[in-house]
Amino acid sequence: MAINVLSNRLSVASDATGLSHVAINAAFLQEIKDIHVELWGSLQEIRSMCRAVDQAAHWQFRLVMAFEELRDLFAMHFALEEGFGYFENPAFVDLDISRRANELRSDHKALYCEICEICEWIDEARFQGQLSAKRSSVSLRFESFLDQFRIHESREQELIYDSFCHDLGTGD
Repeated sequence: MAINVLSNRLSVASDATGLSHVAINAAFLQEIKDIHVELWGSLQEIRSMCRAVDQAAHWQFRLVMAFEELRDLFAMHFALEEGFGYFENPAFVDLDISRRANELRSDHKALYCEICEICEWIDEARFQGQLSAKRSSVSLRFESFLDQFRIHESREQELIYDSFCHDLGTGD
């Protein structure tokens, strides 16, 4: 049984279809974003490495290691967000926020899989001695990933803002 309030915007956590809803803890989600400076620094470092002209022998190893560290930082970042920023079965939830939270939470898996694929691709290119030749492709693929991540982060920021407004009653 669903409780409809404010023009079908507020519902109990599960409706007649039995589907569960997702809500966010906006304060925790924002805190996770604010304190995870290692992730932001790692993104900047890799971006600089991709743009640098350095062709030293250790460049390839450093790049592989930087991407592997980035992958691990994303695993931690997404685990923190999903563990403390998102939660299922709230007593009441704004249906629009729930839908958007579900979409954004599912983005984590796709983004993490993409960074893992990039890591494997770079490591394989280094193993085959082709990483220097693929440098521009590495940069393009990383920038594409970065664009996807920025869009995701922007949508999460909008969700945090909308959730704060909804919780405080200023979102009318």
